[in-house]
Amino acid sequence: MLREGLRLGIAEREAENLRLAFRDRLTGLPNRSLIGDRLQQAIAEAQRERYAVHVAFIDLEDRKS
Repeated sequence: MLREGLRLGIAEREAENLRLAFRDRLTGLPNRSLIGDRLQQAIAEAQRERYAVHVAFIDLEDRKS
């Protein structure tokens, strides 16, 4: 019983670490790593299926006023 609880605790922590690795801690929005990963997947699929991928990227953190 205790081992099962420990295993569940470890799995929950690993899931949370993975979520934090790809999400902004404050907003929960995808970070650059996750967006880059999804973009690579979309490009690979587009190449296989022979269609174009269009991307619009707005960096809100480094805006200059």
